[in-house]
Amino acid sequence: SAYNIPVKAMEILTTKYDKAYIVSFATEASQYSSHISIVQKVINSFEIIDTEQVTFPLNGSKDGKQQQKKNFLTYENPNHRIKIQYPSRWQIEEIDRNQYDSIIHVAQFYSPQENFLEIYPESLEISIDTLLSPAEDDNNNKNLTLDKYADEVVKNYTETLPEFKLVELNKNSTLAGNNSAYELIYTAKIVDVSNRIGKFNYKTIEMGTIIGDKVFKVNYYAPQSEFSDFLPIIKKMIDSFEIYNTAPSDEDIEEQMTVRDGRFI
Repeated sequence: SAYNIPVKAMEILTTKYDKAYIVSFATEASQYSSHISIVQKVINSFEIIDTEQVTFPLNGSKDGKQQQKKNFLTYENPNHRIKIQYPSRWQIEEIDRNQYDSIIHVAQFYSPQENFLEIYPESLEISIDTLLSPAEDDNNNKNLTLDKYADEVVKNYTETLPEFKLVELNKNSTLAGNNSAYELIYTAKIVDVSNRIGKFNYKTIEMGTIIGDKVFKVNYYAPQSEFSDFLPIIKKMIDSFEIYNTAPSDEDIEEQMTVRDGRFI
């Protein structure tokens, strides 16, 4: 500084639509620690309001969550023959490809960022696990029952997820209409690679149903402390989930046939 006083500063930046929002705090280095708890509280209270969705008066973040319930759009993926409703303010990330394994991560829906320090917003993911054929898999997973598949999922998470804890396993649920499904609720930890928050507690609902050689899954991920906040929205999304035309039509079969010597084969 101009007076040769050591200064310590913090700056946080986030983007929304076509704008970048910056919050900065600076003080004498010797005073930084004494102010940081108050500054942290101020930063946590910061919100970016979507003016198209604002209703007055505003009485806190719960009104925002109530507003989201009223504005739903429909997402449809014809390639995988799935459809789901989602809040209009939520962002969609379409992956729609295999990620190094048999699971296709079709799409993930993210809740709006509530403050600058929210690194892992609540989200709902749709994925499809393709069961291997007996020739490809020594364990013959293609013939897995729903019960056995659910048990395998729990076993895998127990071995791979940090501090995995099973909260509930229901093998008599339904998904996408009346399709038999399992419902799994668990908690675990994510290690924050940015080292801003260390280990992060999250809670998940996973539902899956087997149709043919595929397992259609819906996963809800949320910080454990905020898990219940979005449950009404998540329930509406899951209840709206559809898997349609699972059996190939005559047109589909015809399109996949090859003409050779004037004949379909």
